[in-house]
Amino acid sequence: MKLSQFNFKLPEAQVALYPHKTKRIVKTSTGEERTFEVTRRDEARMMVLHKKSETIDMYRKDANGNPIEGEFIEFKDIVNYFDEGDTFVFNNTKVFPARLYGTKEKTDAKIEVFLLRELNPEMRLWDVLVEPARKIRIGNKLFFDDVNEMVAEVIDNTTSRGRTLRFLYDEDGNHDVFKRSLFALGEAPLPRYVIDAREDHHATEDDMEDFQCVFAEVARISGSVSSSWAWAQSSSACCQARKAAAMGVSSFCSRLRRVSISRSAYIAGSDSWRSTWSSRRAMACNFSSIRTPYCSSR
Repeated sequence: MKLSQFNFKLPEAQVALYPHKTKRIVKTSTGEERTFEVTRRDEARMMVLHKKSETIDMYRKDANGNPIEGEFIEFKDIVNYFDEGDTFVFNNTKVFPARLYGTKEKTDAKIEVFLLRELNPEMRLWDVLVEPARKIRIGNKLFFDDVNEMVAEVIDNTTSRGRTLRFLYDEDGNHDVFKRSLFALGEAPLPRYVIDAREDHHATEDDMEDFQCVFAEVARISGSVSSSWAWAQSSSACCQARKAAAMGVSSFCSRLRRVSISRSAYIAGSDSWRSTWSSRRAMACNFSSIRTPYCSSR
């Protein structure tokens, strides 16, 4: 099998730049109609691939099993495809605002810094990706705010785009204050194809919530720099439906550190393994979890 076999053309018009939104019309006591726009992540369309029959479903079906044209299957319908005793494997990674924009000393050249992981909290060392990489060399200083409080020095080249930064920030040695200040300058780490397709090429404040996995918990160490995209379509309503159907839930946490990820996922605890292995069927619904041994459907 060749990697090229997985290539496909995705039309730009089909790339979702924002979560699915729907309009709701409400009548007030005076009879006035008001329209509200509500974000409904679980109403995103879902395609169902049947392994045994090798068929694909995109539309809901009527009582006779015939597809209803125009009535797309939505993510919230996922509970209809599983039964009691099945287990959902989800990713509880919490994404942090990893994309920073700054300027290079002297030249004021615009640069992008993508935070990957914190190497040494005491020394304020971070493993990052930079763009454009050719302009960023060892010894350069990068400025991230207007008052020059958040400054970083490049101290090592790790890969063609990778650098090690030492942040020259000292608020009485308080690491929590430093992290809050650093993250306050960052943006949600949306995929490049989403950022590039947006008119202003930036993430919004709402993106940190809209693209966060619904199962996200407090980030371990430095959290993740990539969202669990499949579960970003889920909602609290979906969670309640799964509980009502007596489906098991197993979690793991993955820290995605680089664009190329080979060993990013791990099981958070032995309980996750036992609960998944003992289930009738296990269902993994994101790109990270399908690479772990306990997530393949049985």
